[in-house]
Amino acid sequence: MNNYLKANIALTFASALIFLVCFWPTLQSDVLLGYDDTILIQPLKNLSALDYWKNLIAMRIYDVQPIRDLLFMVNIRLSALGLPAFHLVNLCLGVGILALSTRLMSFFAFSKSSICAGLTWTITHGAWVWSLSWVSAQKHLGALFWLLVAVWVYARRSSEKQELRGRDWWMIGLAYALSSLSHPIYLPLGLLPLLVRLLNRRSIPQSFKPSGWVGPLALAAITLTCLALNAYYYLKIYPSQSEVAKFLSQENTIDGQLLLQAGRYFFNLLLPIQVAAHYWPGSAASLIGIPVGVAMTWTLFKLVPRMWASIASMMIALPFLMTAPFQKNVFFSDTYLLLPVLTLSVLLTACTERFPRSTWAIWIMSAVQLYFSYPIPSSFTSDEALWTRSYEVSPNPSSLFALVSIHLERGNLTEAGTNLDILEKWMPENPRYPRNRCIWLKKTADRDPSRRLQNKKWMEELYRTSQDSVCALFLVDLYQAEGAWSQTTDIALSLTSLNSENQWDGERLAAGLTQLCQRTNRTDCASVSAHIRSLCTHRPKPWDENAYLKNLSEFQK
Repeated sequence: MNNYLKANIALTFASALIFLVCFWPTLQSDVLLGYDDTILIQPLKNLSALDYWKNLIAMRIYDVQPIRDLLFMVNIRLSALGLPAFHLVNLCLGVGILALSTRLMSFFAFSKSSICAGLTWTITHGAWVWSLSWVSAQKHLGALFWLLVAVWVYARRSSEKQELRGRDWWMIGLAYALSSLSHPIYLPLGLLPLLVRLLNRRSIPQSFKPSGWVGPLALAAITLTCLALNAYYYLKIYPSQSEVAKFLSQENTIDGQLLLQAGRYFFNLLLPIQVAAHYWPGSAASLIGIPVGVAMTWTLFKLVPRMWASIASMMIALPFLMTAPFQKNVFFSDTYLLLPVLTLSVLLTACTERFPRSTWAIWIMSAVQLYFSYPIPSSFTSDEALWTRSYEVSPNPSSLFALVSIHLERGNLTEAGTNLDILEKWMPENPRYPRNRCIWLKKTADRDPSRRLQNKKWMEELYRTSQDSVCALFLVDLYQAEGAWSQTTDIALSLTSLNSENQWDGERLAAGLTQLCQRTNRTDCASVSAHIRSLCTHRPKPWDENAYLKNLSEFQK
């Protein structure tokens, strides 16, 4: 065995060891769905394939992402066997992405040592470690995996200087559709073959230029169809499901937040130190990221041929351009960085080919990243550990709201009250504040009846200012316990719709109103009860008549 082969085996073994070191703790971690994808996963439990399509057609399933849903259903079945399925599937997708990336980079005739160094940089990148540890990243990982399958089919023929045949285009179209139905973040890439076909022959190597029009046009048609489906869903159906618009309206602006997002994006991409939990863009890191991004773009065009620099820049910028300008929130997830990190690893691999001594620099960078990335999976031991770390690293209302919800769920009312006091001063206008405060008031009153009167007055004031449905439901319970039927009816009648997060208690509210009608001989609350029943047909969980009858029976006692 020659020294060259020994070196490659050693580097490959080192990469595999680093992968295990980074991600083994993840398999020991909680699923952490409480504040992530619960609303997506709960409707999928105990569903057959036929039931799934019935619920999808009835708009009880969120998003145009059935491939993501299929993976979640597989996770649910595996979890029933006692396996850490949600994290395990994430890791399998990560391994598949790395395997496809290795094969794709070999088409460029990169050496194994360079490929190993470049992919190790990817494995140890904070955003990559965070994404593979986070259940919500499964749809992004699936989208990237199937995108790379499509690219592999395309590049395999091109590298052999063979024309793409009909079967190849079928495979490309299928893989691209599977990617888009996992998550639509890479949708515009389906137009690339058509764009390449339209370019001047001297603009791109002939081996990468499709010879016919049928394949590129068919792929463009799939792209436009997926785009139309997503636009229709997010602009029409999603607001009716959630009662909120997902995207910014034309009259709204996000001022300088978009610039801060760009800074956060490039900082997490190029300086991945403590990136986990850095969701909030309003930090010094965001300001540092702006000149860093400019410097990276300038360097890229100086070192790499213009055509390849343009393609790399597009791959790096695409997830940001697909999300930041349209989203109502002002932070982004590290899952958006999966493709940019992989793109940068290809560029680093190319650099090591051009400057072989730089390979050791890549290994040193990977070791530094590993040092900062390794604590990330340990944050996933529990919901409380995750959001506590998030708040410690980058204090923000989102993390604090999650901690409040966790403390309320576990009955830690003192801790929840302390955090709510901070939130009240921080951003009381946030709709989640009055909701969580009302939950706290209800639980503290249940634990200490002497506080019931004072807490009820506080809850009434919160309801008057917020019109929150949870506050209303708790007030209905308090008024009913006191026998204040007139007040109960009035506040229940004012609640003419339910927020998507709270539609699970529609059966209780409808039962309460029905009982009120019987006690007060009013007919107007009956119409509202019927309206609530109709609203519940649009939620992910179907109307539960048994739950309604059970609540009605309890109210009649």
